[in-house]
Amino acid sequence: MQLGKLVNSAYIIILAQIHDTGYKSASLSALDTSKTIIRGINSLFTGKEGSVWEDREFNNNKDKLLWLSGLFNEIMGQQEDIRETIDIADAILDETINVQHDAIERLCLTEKFTALSQMSLLDSSSTFAEFDKKTDKETKNEKVTAKLADETAAKLISEVKELFKKNKSRMLRRAVMANTIDKMPVFFNNTQDVIDYISSSLTQCDDEAEKYASKEIITNVIKLCLS
Repeated sequence: MQLGKLVNSAYIIILAQIHDTGYKSASLSALDTSKTIIRGINSLFTGKEGSVWEDREFNNNKDKLLWLSGLFNEIMGQQEDIRETIDIADAILDETINVQHDAIERLCLTEKFTALSQMSLLDSSSTFAEFDKKTDKETKNEKVTAKLADETAAKLISEVKELFKKNKSRMLRRAVMANTIDKMPVFFNNTQDVIDYISSSLTQCDDEAEKYASKEIITNVIKLCLS
């Protein structure tokens, strides 16, 4: 999960440079470093050797990963500079694209605004960003029926089962389940549902530090509501 976020940050630097989006551009050296990091991490996961490792000797993948981590010094600060601008622009980006769609096309800025949207998505909490999903125009008139919901759920379950068959790693399975459940909407019908949800979450948490922090946050929220 952490490597996924690092890859997303590297892609943001690349997009900011090659599309000249108006954000503070990364240097050419940072651009090359970002590409090396992405290619290196990709090769570690696919098991395919690439040009990244040429003329270098490593004993194992752990040594390779340590070498890659050392490259982050070369792009230190680039993500923060770009993210600061993204945070400011995010508030009006979607509205600008939707309202000024025709003007953006007329001024030949479609490619740049597409890059801006991708940068925003890469910087979001969704680690596994999907650029090829349907646009709002394609989905806003699509009605979700019980049949469609069932078919979509069955497809998702099938995909997860197939993934788990190929990979026996318990850590990967837990990461996939956590990431999937995190995207599922939670429906509360009454106050008791909220209480049960919080109690269940705290009971299942086996990380004492995380559990303590969660309790502190809940306590502070309650105090704020009562003040």
